[in-house]
Amino acid sequence: MQEKELKIKVVGKIPEEVKKFSSLVNSLINIEVSSHFVDSAQYELEFNEKTESVLMVLILDADTAPILKKLSIKPIVENTNLLVIAKEENSLLMRLAMKAGAKDYICEPINLNDLTITLNRIIYEIRNSQAKISKITSVIGVRGGDGASFIACSLAHICATHSTNNTLLLDFDFQCPTQSLYLDIQPEYAIIDILEKVSTLDISGFESYLAQHKSNLKLLTNITSDHLYIPDEALTTSIKQMMGLILNFYDHIFIDLPRQLNIDSAVVLDKSDTIIIVMSQTVADVHHAKVLLNTLKKDLEISGNKIRFVINKYQDNSTLNIKFISDFLQFKNIVVIPRDDNLVSKSLDLGKPMFEIAEKSKVTEHLLKLTSSLDIKFDKKAQTTNILTKLFGKN
Repeated sequence: MQEKELKIKVVGKIPEEVKKFSSLVNSLINIEVSSHFVDSAQYELEFNEKTESVLMVLILDADTAPILKKLSIKPIVENTNLLVIAKEENSLLMRLAMKAGAKDYICEPINLNDLTITLNRIIYEIRNSQAKISKITSVIGVRGGDGASFIACSLAHICATHSTNNTLLLDFDFQCPTQSLYLDIQPEYAIIDILEKVSTLDISGFESYLAQHKSNLKLLTNITSDHLYIPDEALTTSIKQMMGLILNFYDHIFIDLPRQLNIDSAVVLDKSDTIIIVMSQTVADVHHAKVLLNTLKKDLEISGNKIRFVINKYQDNSTLNIKFISDFLQFKNIVVIPRDDNLVSKSLDLGKPMFEIAEKSKVTEHLLKLTSSLDIKFDKKAQTTNILTKLFGKN
C-alpha cells in the first residue's frame, strides 16, 4: 500500500502575496507547493482527498476570514490539514482556527526558523497519522563470511523488483559496508551524513540522501573511509530519530546489521518484525548461533516468533543437517539456501543481484521462497519467469 501523496497548497486573496509565501515555503520544505487564489464568498475545497494528503496554508486577512469561519462550522475535508498565517494576533480568529482543526496559528512577522520547525512538525504528524506501518526485516550473521549481507541484498532486491512495495535497504555496517558494492552503486552520501542532521529532516529530505538501484530499490549505506565508526550515545539517539522518521513511509525496510551486537543494533532489532539470523553449516556457527539466539530472547527480550534462521551454503550430505541443527538449537523456524560458490561469487563480483544473473538457479528459487514468506505480496504482472510461475501459480 502506497502512502497518499502529500502536497502543500497556499490559499489567499492577493495573488502577489500568495505567490511570495508559496516560494518561501518551497525554499524551506522539499514538497510540492502550489498557489490558490480564492474569492471568500464562493470558496469551496476542491482537493482530491482520495489520492492525496494536503497541508492547506491559509493566509488570513479581512477578505479570507470568512473562509476560516466556514471551516470552523464545517470541518475540513479528510486528509486535508490546516495551517493559519495571520496578520496579527486575534483571539476570535484563533478560536475559529482551533474549531476548524488548525495545526497551528502563526502571526506575522514570520520567523523563518520557527516556520521551518512548524512545517516539519506538521508534516511529521501527517505522515505519522497515516495508516501504513513499515515492515522491517533485519538480517544478522552469526559470524563474518556467513553471507548475511548477500541475503539482505537479495531479499531487498527481489522485494523491490517483484512487488509494488516501496522498498528501502539500510546498511548498518559502519565499518565494512558492502551493499553499494553488491548493487554496483556509488552513493553520494553516507548514512552518517543523515544521522548528523536527522532532527532537521522531513521524509523528502531523507530521500534526497538515498541512492537508487534500477530495480527501484532505495539504498542508504556507508562510504568506506579512513576512520572507524565508534558507537556513541548521540548517534544512537539519531538512529532512533531516523527510524521514527521512516517507519510510516516505506512498505518494507531491510536492514543489514553487523554481526557484533551493540546498543545501535538493539534499537533496530527492537523495531524489527522479522529477524533473520544467517549461519553456515559448521560446528562453530552452530554453537555461536545458540549463543546469539539466547542473547536475543533473554537479554533483549525478543520473541522467538520474530526470529528465523537461514543456513547459507547448505549441503544435504553434511552431518550437520537441518534436523541436527534444529534439535541442537531447539528451534524449528529454519530454512536453507543451497551452496553454489561460483554463482554467488559471480553475483558479488559483478555487482548484480542473484535474480538478475541467475533467476532459474536453485539459490534464487530458495531466496524467492524466503522473500515471499515475509508478508510481501508479489505483483502478478512481474511473474513472467518460469520460476515465479512455479512458485506462485498461474493467473
